[in-house]
Amino acid sequence: VFVLIASAMSYDTARTTAALVQDSALVASARTIGEDVEWRNGLPVADVPPAALEIFESPSRDSVFYKVIDGHDRLLAGTPALDVPARHGVEPTLYDTSLDGVPLRAVAYDRQLYDEGQVETVTVVVAKTTRSHRAMVATIWRPQLVRLSLMLMLAMGLVYLGLTFEMRYRLIDRERAG
Repeated sequence: VFVLIASAMSYDTARTTAALVQDSALVASARTIGEDVEWRNGLPVADVPPAALEIFESPSRDSVFYKVIDGHDRLLAGTPALDVPARHGVEPTLYDTSLDGVPLRAVAYDRQLYDEGQVETVTVVVAKTTRSHRAMVATIWRPQLVRLSLMLMLAMGLVYLGLTFEMRYRLIDRERAG
């Protein structure tokens, strides 16, 4: 029972840790993209630097999607079909979505652009598939599960040895007494 409970708690901790790491990478990528949106000829233009997406390189080969739209929902860069949450703002909004039936973890945030008294709100959305998240959970959780299993086997072995020695000691005591 202890191993089952500890395993469930370890799994939950691994999921939380992986989510924090993945979400931090999403926010960093969105901010990098947002910082590279600038005014050109009176219009906002998004030039997405490769470094903004290289953050996600992993053996799991997640797919990364992004979308940059202006305050009039005009696409400046990225994947048009990527969902934008109904509520988003200057603080990053993390959410789960999908694209063509593939589950994604995403972040959206707004950035204000100023140019000669003109203000334009630009929304940046970055999303990625969840393969690396699942791989990270497994990488964190499996060693803990192995350690818990080894500790259970050690405890069972010690209990067996303790009971064996106790039973022998009692048998010897009975023989001496009887």
